Amino acid sequence: MPESERKAYLDKYQEPFNLAKGKLPMKSAEAIIEGEDRGQLTILKDDETVDYDDNSREYIMENENNEEILRAE
Repeated sequence: MPESERKAYLDKYQEPFNLAKGKLPMKSAEAIIEGEDRGQLTILKDDETVDYDDNSREYIMENENNEEILRAE
């Protein structure tokens, strides 16, 4: 694999594969990567808390500064 392709691959997949080293089964790590690639999954790196809003019926993800990162049904 050319160095530029290797770097691009590692930039994208190194972190999920590191999760696999932490006792996450490889099949699960691959499913996470595939879900992100298909746009079915969003990986939040700065997520600190997840709250549920009964009124909007949404989950609200916030960072350590209590700033909203994402809302999801």
